[in-house]
Amino acid sequence: KEDYDLTAQHLNKHGRVLRSNRLFVTAKHYTNEGGAVADRNDEREQYNIGVLKYKWPGVFKQHPTRGENEVKMDWTQRSLEYGGKKSASRGKKPAGYNAAPPKSAANRGQASMM
Repeated sequence: KEDYDLTAQHLNKHGRVLRSNRLFVTAKHYTNEGGAVADRNDEREQYNIGVLKYKWPGVFKQHPTRGENEVKMDWTQRSLEYGGKKSASRGKKPAGYNAAPPKSAANRGQASMM
């Protein structure tokens, strides 16, 4: 879920991200050995999803078709705190997560391209 968090941080700071639909990587994200897969399990994935929902209220929802450990990101649904157009609750802080929520860059006149 680190890629989602980095994207949200970049959108919060700069207001835009560049996405290319011309390149698509096919990888065995769930079955390859080593790397992040060695530490990935349902409990850890749910913890990371909880962190995303805590850090970025309104942005992350359960993905409707990919399974319980997958989310869908929609920056346009972010809370007022981050320059969105609706109120969204931050949710419960995951146990063991001690970082403060990111500071809002909403007052910089940014617009999302998503």
